[in-house]
Amino acid sequence: MELMAWDISEKGQFALGSGNQFVNRTLLITEYVARDLASKFKSKESLEEALIQNARVPLQERAYARYWANPGGSKDEKGTSFKQMKFYIGRQEKSSETPVPEWQSWSQTRNIRTIPVMEKGETAILVTGDPSRNKVMTLPGGGTVTIKIELPKNWNELMDELGYMPLSNYYLETNNINIIPDNNSQNIETFQEQNLNRSRNRNSSQNQNRRLSPERFREILQERISSSSNRRRNR
Repeated sequence: MELMAWDISEKGQFALGSGNQFVNRTLLITEYVARDLASKFKSKESLEEALIQNARVPLQERAYARYWANPGGSKDEKGTSFKQMKFYIGRQEKSSETPVPEWQSWSQTRNIRTIPVMEKGETAILVTGDPSRNKVMTLPGGGTVTIKIELPKNWNELMDELGYMPLSNYYLETNNINIIPDNNSQNIETFQEQNLNRSRNRNSSQNQNRRLSPERFREILQERISSSSNRRRNR
């Protein structure tokens, strides 16, 4: 969790953190990272609350970025001194004295003034990616939205006419492979090898000759466009 908080504190609106600290973020975590987090946090909300408490940046660092890296923020534009900017940021962004972040413990400082960089309800947490890897990625900026896409019931038949495989061939498979094999096993196949072999078997079982030629594809496409145009005219 502390590593995630550090990553969040480094991923703001602009590269140097000179923009708004409270931005929408999306956290991508792999399956086994989610499993380990779930042993301590019972919900995404409790994880988010812990991240809000820990994802903070030093006031000095935030004020410096705002003063020198934000257009219009320095004394050259408004005649504002760095001390004034630091006071303004501290009051505006609700700084408080907190224990030094774990990732800055090398500084030998116990307490410093920091500001939060997260707000409740502004961060989407998605479990995705290769389940055999322990990865976390923070994507800052922009909101999130999900849209339900409903395909026609005869989608597979429509795709078959164009030479494409059924949609079910592209479904993601559930991870039912033991990532940590039994050390006593004499014949251990790695997770990557299992995936590769499954992919090869799936490809070899498919009929590669079913794909239409470009000429036939264009003919079918043109027929559908003409049919659709005729239906609109007859309405």
